[in-house]
Amino acid sequence: MSDKILVVDDEPDILELVEWSLSSDGYHVITAADGPEALEMAKAELPDLILLDLMMPGMDGYDVIEHLKQDSETSEIPVIMLTAMAQADDRVKGLSAGADDYITKPFDIRELTLRVESALTATRKTRYINPLMSVMGETFSEENVEMLGHHLEMAADIQRNLLPKES
Repeated sequence: MSDKILVVDDEPDILELVEWSLSSDGYHVITAADGPEALEMAKAELPDLILLDLMMPGMDGYDVIEHLKQDSETSEIPVIMLTAMAQADDRVKGLSAGADDYITKPFDIRELTLRVESALTATRKTRYINPLMSVMGETFSEENVEMLGHHLEMAADIQRNLLPKES
């Protein structure tokens, strides 16, 4: 299963370029053209990462990230700002608002892809361990996770031994 990325930008050319590039790299890409649509898509699709433009009509990227971070379902989704706002104050404001990274336009598509992969790699372990943590409840600890892993390996061995032997 490929990672799902929501790309939000009011410029159709940017949406098309980023969607084409990331899709060709094996990502599942969904798009939104404005802030309200982005919030709706984020809630419905629960993407693994959001690429978010800052300057959009109506609801800008700062408003979108504020709403995302206030919602428990979307608050942990990593957000990379992708914007023409290139001043140091803009970057600081974006990162302070909750963005995990900040890329300025014009951008190199290879750098964008590397930053996307870096952000996804950093959050993959958490995405996979969070359901485990909720199942284990108060017994969650590194030792108990290792024990669970050992039990799962034993169960897999038992299942393999139940399969008919190849002749």
